Amino acid sequence: MRILVITIDYPSPRNITRGIFLYRLVQKFVDYGHQVTVISPESILDLFKSKNYYGHEKADVYRPIFFSFGAKKIGSYNTYSLTHLALVAAVRRTEKKYNLMYDVVYCKFIRNGILAIDAIKKYQKPVIVDVGENQLLDLTVKWFTYSRFIDLVNRMDGFIAVSDQVKEKLHNFKIRKEKIIVAPNGVDCLQFRKLDKISLREKFNFPQDKIIIAFTGNFIESKGPDRLLMAIEGLNNIKAIFIGGGPIDLISNQIVFKQRVPAFSVHELLNCADIFVLPTLHEGNNNSIIEAMACGLPIISSDIPEVRSQCDPSFSILVNPMDVSAIRNSIIKLATNAALREKMSANAMAHSKRYDLNKRSKTILEFMKSLVEL
Repeated sequence: MRILVITIDYPSPRNITRGIFLYRLVQKFVDYGHQVTVISPESILDLFKSKNYYGHEKADVYRPIFFSFGAKKIGSYNTYSLTHLALVAAVRRTEKKYNLMYDVVYCKFIRNGILAIDAIKKYQKPVIVDVGENQLLDLTVKWFTYSRFIDLVNRMDGFIAVSDQVKEKLHNFKIRKEKIIVAPNGVDCLQFRKLDKISLREKFNFPQDKIIIAFTGNFIESKGPDRLLMAIEGLNNIKAIFIGGGPIDLISNQIVFKQRVPAFSVHELLNCADIFVLPTLHEGNNNSIIEAMACGLPIISSDIPEVRSQCDPSFSILVNPMDVSAIRNSIIKLATNAALREKMSANAMAHSKRYDLNKRSKTILEFMKSLVEL
């Protein structure tokens, strides 16, 4: 198949960590013999960022420049309407300039699906949208009127929900259930696996005699990096790796690493850790948790439906994500019991086999093919 991916969430030399999970999926599409083209508009402000290497790219990627007006509420008006028009123009300009040929359109996140509908649906190619968090659905509704949102999503041809909870949310938007399949997020088990901790700690100059906690995600309130940092305060044997970035400023002498990294480095940093902690407030089907369990890390995360569907007690401790004391006590429990960590590590790796990126890729490709052949 000739697959066109439309997204504003794809890595680039100026944004090496943006959309890394989509990037991995796209590479799998190519590995399975499909021709993949990505249109990923970039803000004009990105031109002022330095360039870095985000990984080998197998797809054809176009990054048209657009001017963003943000998504600010001014009375009853949201400036995202202007941003959306600029994105639509950028996609149309690229599609026309390069005379792109494709059989199906794939989008990650509902906002990108709406972009595809407004930009190219006139060409009557099926548009399939991969939907993650329920909260992102609710946020997107706010950017458009409810009636317009309902009209746009019901013009999409198929949906991939990462969980049963997301499927139900989509159905609440009057989308027929037969248009929705469930395919949890997946991990590349060849990349994310247990590696030698001692040699990797030497590589990154991390202490060998400390318990190291890993966190992966945006430094925002809903992900809880600040709550994790409060939970380990004063625990002298504990250090922390924060893989990511964002507006919350994390400052502590217990932090041994804190920055965004390209996709090809994440597994090495996870393998430097003993425990993975993510006190998130809401999720769809969290990729970072899957990657951590594939690397053999015991998980401390949130007692919410979406995380409960991913984790079981054989390798995880789930707590109220706002309860810093509960997070702290869970960390202490695992930090002081090496035998328990080892047992949970083995269980985590075994459980991660359920979330194989190859299997997810094939499921999505088969779904696409079924819609193309209609």
